[in-house]
Amino acid sequence: MSSILTPYLTHPLEREFEAWVVSNIQDYYKKINIDIQICAVSPFLENSWPADEVIYHEGKLIGLQFKQAHLTLTTSKVIDYSRLNWDIRNPAGQYELIQKHPEIYYALPTFVNRKWKDDALHHCIFWRPDDVKKYNAWYNNPSATDKKSYKNIRSHPNSFRWGEFVERISNCEIGKIQDKISLNDYLINLKKRIKEQHKTDRKSNDISNKRPENEVNEQMNHEVLYLIHIPMKS
Repeated sequence: MSSILTPYLTHPLEREFEAWVVSNIQDYYKKINIDIQICAVSPFLENSWPADEVIYHEGKLIGLQFKQAHLTLTTSKVIDYSRLNWDIRNPAGQYELIQKHPEIYYALPTFVNRKWKDDALHHCIFWRPDDVKKYNAWYNNPSATDKKSYKNIRSHPNSFRWGEFVERISNCEIGKIQDKISLNDYLINLKKRIKEQHKTDRKSNDISNKRPENEVNEQMNHEVLYLIHIPMKS
């Protein structure tokens, strides 16, 4: 039994994973003297960067969509990484939105023991999905029978640990390059796309249509996208 996969006190909430990893990211860039900006974006709540804040130097935007780590145990109750997975089917339209925006990555924690929170960044996978409809992701479970599951996120070609993720950002392989653009305008446009994708998916999903609109919107408010601006020296 691996202690990193054994919950301590309680199983961490998605918001806790978000806070730990974001804090680690801020500490990482602070140590190398790069002043990044992080904004939590929710499609149905008012939030924005100051409207007059404009980037007058080259910078990159990266979106991170966090998902809670789950352990799905079999009857044997064996705890190992083959049982670690993330549900990416909800809320409606989120998966499809991420597919359309190459600057947005899923952030998938690979631990469930809160004692590892100070090193959360080193136990997180940054991943982009394929152009297919698969709504569950396994760390490494070759025995998964669900055809709509990614069986091995650990070895997926679009899956990175933090060190390589940063190197690819620096090498202009990851991130949306921005030059003299209002961050507020970018946020407004992004939130508009999130709402449009959400409505499109609800219309084509009978199960989602049975749920009240305010209930679904409340769920989306808890699914926060973190937008990171990293200044790049010219």
